Amino acid sequence: MTIKPLTEAFAEKIAEVNEKYFPDGWNLNVLKESFNSGRFFVFGAFNEKEEFVAYISYSVAADSADIEDVFVIPDERGKKISSSLAEYALIDLKGKGVREVFLEVREKNPVARSLYEKFGFNIVSVRKKYYNDGENAVIYKKEL
Repeated sequence: MTIKPLTEAFAEKIAEVNEKYFPDGWNLNVLKESFNSGRFFVFGAFNEKEEFVAYISYSVAADSADIEDVFVIPDERGKKISSSLAEYALIDLKGKGVREVFLEVREKNPVARSLYEKFGFNIVSVRKKYYNDGENAVIYKKEL
């Protein structure tokens, strides 16, 4: 597996993956706007065949950041790709001078919640009925 930073040139591929697998993911217009903001960063993971299999995205504002999305294509799950992406992102964020990182996750997503807790994220609040289907969002924070 190879992990590398992605640019706006990859927005279409991310949107395509989101449309197919990740209903909570961002569409192409939002991705392009985000890349153009200069505060949005994405690392992508590629398998041995150089196929795009996962990504993590985050936005930075001053010394604070929000992890926007972490996604691994279903066939590639269980290979610790999300852990590798989280590790890369946290190193990159620290290098950018970020001191605190926030994220939200579906309350009923134990795999993602376990990943974040493994990296030292702590629950700071719950947004009731946040998602379109009525599920709660759990808000996490980590100090760097």
